Amino acid sequence: MWNDFVAKNNNELLANLGNFSNRALKFTASAFNSVVPNYASMCDPADSAFLNGLNAKIVTYCEQMEAVRLKEGLFTAMQYSSDCNGYFQQFKPWDLNKKEDTKARCQQVVNIALNALFGLCVLLEPFMPSFSAKVYEQLAIERTTRHETLLKELLSDPTVLRNLVPGGHTIGTPEPIFREIKMEEANVMRAKFSGASSGSGI
Repeated sequence: MWNDFVAKNNNELLANLGNFSNRALKFTASAFNSVVPNYASMCDPADSAFLNGLNAKIVTYCEQMEAVRLKEGLFTAMQYSSDCNGYFQQFKPWDLNKKEDTKARCQQVVNIALNALFGLCVLLEPFMPSFSAKVYEQLAIERTTRHETLLKELLSDPTVLRNLVPGGHTIGTPEPIFREIKMEEANVMRAKFSGASSGSGI
């Protein structure tokens, strides 16, 4: 059980969710002075393909949640996050920002990534409300009643996913949400929490 706990924390929460959210937010803070860049030109074909894939997962997620297939819904949300990680790693905005002729592409990638991150928070809120709340705070986005119906918006109009975080918006302070758990630490927790019951009756 404890090995599985460590693996899920380090390989799924930290390396998947935490890695994407922290990299996207930290890069925005360092490269754009915490201001979300505009997506000024027509949507790049690669971005359209990426967003279409995310929207397809949103449809699948909604179907699964409607059918109360919660485990499948969580799996789809984690796949969504993995796709976001892959997109950010594929286009490497930190490299794009180094050259004048690719700075505009860097802005596009960051804009898309932050909007995808907002969408990810919506999907994960039923499962990890504290994660979503922390990312909203770091995005400097107040949760409103719109969040309650945002999935319906995304289903009826897939272009909404491109406009959740407007260009020119100033984000908050990025901070890691998850941290690595070493096996030594897990062993301490195992010894602390896996002991026999005290036997005190009620």
